[in-house]
Amino acid sequence: MEKMDIVRGNAVFIYEKCCSSGIKMIADKVRGDISKVFGDMPEVIECSGEINPDNSRINIFFGQVGESEVLKKLILDKTIDVTEIENKREVYGFFVCPEKNMIIIAGSDKRGTIYGLFHISDCLGVSPLVNWSLVQPKKRDSFTFSKEDEFISKEPSVEYRGFFINDEWPCFGNWCMSRFGGVNAEMYEQVFELLLRMKGNYMWPAMWASCFAEDGPGLLSAELADKLGIVMGLSHHEPCLRHGEEYSHVRGKDSIYGDAWNFRTNKEGITRFWRDGLKRNGHLENVITVGMRGERDSTILGREATLKDNIDLLRDVLKTQNQLIREEVNPDLDKVPRMIALYKEVEAYYYGDKDTEGLKTSEDLDNIILMLCDDNHGYVRSLPDEEMRRHKGGFGMYYHFDYHGDPISYEWINSTYLPLVREEMSTAYEHGVKKLWIVNVGDLGLQEMPLSYFMSLAYDFDKWSGADKEKLYLRDWMEMQFGCAFSEKELDCLTDIYNRYTRLINNRKPEHMSENVYHPQNYYESLKVLHEAEEIEELCRSLEEKCPKEYKDAYVELISYNILGGMNLVKMWIYRGFNHYFASIGACVANDFGDNVKRALSIDEDLKGILHSAADGKWNGFGLAPHIGFKNWNSEEAANPVIETVIPVKGPKLVAGLVGEKGSSAGMEWTGKKLYIKEFFEGNGLNDKQSAKIFVALTGDEKTDYKIITSSKCITVSEEEGYVSPDKSLSYITLSVDKKMYDEKDGYPTVSVIYAEGKIDFVVMPDVISDDILSEAEKIKADKKLDNICFTKKGIAVLDAEHFAYQKFRGSNKFITVNDLGRRESAVKLSDTVGKADAELGYAFYITEPGEYDITFQLLPTHAFSFGKDIKFAYGINEESTVELDIISEDFKEGVVNKWSEEVLSHTRLVHCKAGLNKGLNIVRFYGVSSENVLERIILVKEDKELLPSYLGPDESEVL
Repeated sequence: MEKMDIVRGNAVFIYEKCCSSGIKMIADKVRGDISKVFGDMPEVIECSGEINPDNSRINIFFGQVGESEVLKKLILDKTIDVTEIENKREVYGFFVCPEKNMIIIAGSDKRGTIYGLFHISDCLGVSPLVNWSLVQPKKRDSFTFSKEDEFISKEPSVEYRGFFINDEWPCFGNWCMSRFGGVNAEMYEQVFELLLRMKGNYMWPAMWASCFAEDGPGLLSAELADKLGIVMGLSHHEPCLRHGEEYSHVRGKDSIYGDAWNFRTNKEGITRFWRDGLKRNGHLENVITVGMRGERDSTILGREATLKDNIDLLRDVLKTQNQLIREEVNPDLDKVPRMIALYKEVEAYYYGDKDTEGLKTSEDLDNIILMLCDDNHGYVRSLPDEEMRRHKGGFGMYYHFDYHGDPISYEWINSTYLPLVREEMSTAYEHGVKKLWIVNVGDLGLQEMPLSYFMSLAYDFDKWSGADKEKLYLRDWMEMQFGCAFSEKELDCLTDIYNRYTRLINNRKPEHMSENVYHPQNYYESLKVLHEAEEIEELCRSLEEKCPKEYKDAYVELISYNILGGMNLVKMWIYRGFNHYFASIGACVANDFGDNVKRALSIDEDLKGILHSAADGKWNGFGLAPHIGFKNWNSEEAANPVIETVIPVKGPKLVAGLVGEKGSSAGMEWTGKKLYIKEFFEGNGLNDKQSAKIFVALTGDEKTDYKIITSSKCITVSEEEGYVSPDKSLSYITLSVDKKMYDEKDGYPTVSVIYAEGKIDFVVMPDVISDDILSEAEKIKADKKLDNICFTKKGIAVLDAEHFAYQKFRGSNKFITVNDLGRRESAVKLSDTVGKADAELGYAFYITEPGEYDITFQLLPTHAFSFGKDIKFAYGINEESTVELDIISEDFKEGVVNKWSEEVLSHTRLVHCKAGLNKGLNIVRFYGVSSENVLERIILVKEDKELLPSYLGPDESEVL
């Protein structure tokens, strides 16, 4: 017999007396999972070193290699082989023994055994979010295990993997109070379970207004973590197992700890404070934070202090803390996991400068994990160079899905785009950051999707780190959560809209939005974004309607509150932009868009109510984060959008105008004003057809009829007559140009909107590439073996980076295209972010108007991997010499809006240069001198032309 079936009532869990209470707790949770699948809770039995399998049942035995007598006997009789398990970190074997009616779980340690138990849940299709998000597993009558299901896990890629609950008020804090009466052990049991199900092992607890070691009550939360195998840490400014808020509780004029968080003036009190923290929690499993920052994450010393002052202070602090750890935890420091966070200005203290030696050479940092960080907005800062990677303590990364700080916070829904996480965390891993990964998840609730990916990437980097793997992961994740709720086609749709939603919401995070982001007219930007948001929203609601009742609560918490809330907010700000634009030309539709803004605000409240009432209030509180109308870095003085109101003029009045750019007219004969259509909604110079849009809007208080006539058969319109009225105050009309019927010799065709009081003329200027130019470009492309040639249009060309004409490289480090990375569809980067490169990309442009051009390279706003150094950037034009620039990556300047602030808010960096371009073929060369550079687009603008103001910019130009 090579297989056996689990059916209702035939499974029994068996453990030995020596089994730890934490492992038994997890076994009970897995028994609960089996109950959800089969409708029956398996029995649990304690044995005493001997096991006699019950042939009428499936016997599930779990134990730890080296401690379990049963496992020793199973090894001796060759039932199992644990040579790939013993002496490993967090590894488990899952052995299927049909001949004994046994499933044997053998863990290398406590966490390995726990992960092995959860492997049963994974096999049965139970989501890690089964209890946290109420994801219901498929009900089964039976499940077959065979010898083919035997499995030995790998060691996790990153040793310490976890998350940080932070910025937890008002959401997480209110949720804790309403559900558990506080931030206590009862609550943390839910969090610890989630972490372990995601195969994590490390955590920083909530710390804004709570103390993990006090609120259990007492050490109850900390002891529970230790029991379950959770390694606890504290945030970057909470050293020696003392919490950020604790000092405010114990300080005072007569306190033994003194009354100043100052290691210079109150060294004795602060040292005692740290010693007592180590005495209290040091016996538990921790990664002890060392170093020191000011209270509530401020600078250590005042602004007058020099770099040397701060470094000298930290030297004293580290020496003192290491001695305290020797005395109170373990005299062998190498056996005590410790971490220092090189966060914000502390990073400079580690490196020093040319005049001041930093902490980099300090013996007191030996074998301490050096935790690096991103810039709080998803882009990693300095990374270990080859010399640093020899540091014995290893490196960590502190990443952010949530942030409370400059230039603007983001703390509401999931606004994390997985391709960026994969790119940045893969780069960190490839630079040797493998010891510790922790991500700030804010309130934890609503961040489950990106957290799942982050934890899976940390657990099995090789499986999930490749380009485009994040899409496969997202599809698998949707299958895990909703495979029983939707068809394969519907799951594909759900995966697609979630990916599109996160791209759109990451392009400009909710709290960073305003009416000034997406332009209401230029390049049809707002119209296109609005259409996408509406489509995503419609599909999300459609799937929600189809979602079976037992999965609906999970759908609300994991999917629809995020998507519907995010798309509603994007739409609201676009409505506000339209409200302002149409009000500026006296169009009554401005009032309709104002009403849409109000409706969106109401929907925002309704969605919050749906989330808070779902599953009898299970997630009550998670929708409380402010997210509208930020005026500062935080929500202080945040305000709802201002709405402008138009008072209609008397009579049948209207205005007509362009949609892809600004321009409108009421068509009064005396003005002689014409509107020129130069921006097209669909199609380009290489297509036979192009389409543009115009609008007709009511300005009066009466119904107004209009007719549309064209001067040429090459143009068709979506309607030849219509009306606007108080009930229908805006019409969009689509114009289609058939270039096969268009003859340039006849001049530009016109479209006219005629009504009782006027006539508005639109001159249509199609994009046309002449046959002569096209033939010449095709010949050049063939002769020079170029892959792509981009044409300028009216002195402007926009080319996506993936459409290079050629690539040259020596060695293995070449440029690769990464799909979905950046604000558009793709970007290019070097394949090896660590090694040196000799690689060149050539971009071919066919210039019809020679002259001086502004050339803009659009990049991701990455940081220099080597601290204190600039990012090198090199380009060349035609046969001219290569030009090398330094791209300055500014340090943080709190409270100051600088280049870095602008870049991270818009997720883009622009590098400008000028060059004279000739008529015909021109080559712009881009060199791989720095692996930090990730190129998204190249934009050419002739000096007497200009791009229209917009956020995302125009679509790509014609590419042959």
